[in-house]
Amino acid sequence: MKLADKLGFQVPAFLTGIRRLSDGGLGINFHTNELDDEEMIAINQYFQKFGWLMFRENEFTPEEIPVEDADFEGKSASQRLRAVLFVWWKQKPEGEFEEFYKKRMEKIISMVKNKLVPDSRM
Repeated sequence: MKLADKLGFQVPAFLTGIRRLSDGGLGINFHTNELDDEEMIAINQYFQKFGWLMFRENEFTPEEIPVEDADFEGKSASQRLRAVLFVWWKQKPEGEFEEFYKKRMEKIISMVKNKLVPDSRM
């Protein structure tokens, strides 16, 4: 495996699965060869992070690997949450979607508010 501090990692892998997601995206699975502890730690730092995936049957040269940070050009977090709530509503329709959406958003907001530490300055 070839690693670079901020450049990510490159590792030989098999593309083992593709599935369509309800939001139009894909779930893509890869399997690697056995990795040592250092390689596992290096890869683990990218878990649940947004990034860009490059794949082909041959190794990439350093010149082919982008060095600039990735910009997220997809849906915002709030757009993604709304889309997921819509799919949930479609699975169990409860009245109109807008009402369902408002009710669920209020529950999420209340849940987060309940986790806030009271500030004596307020």
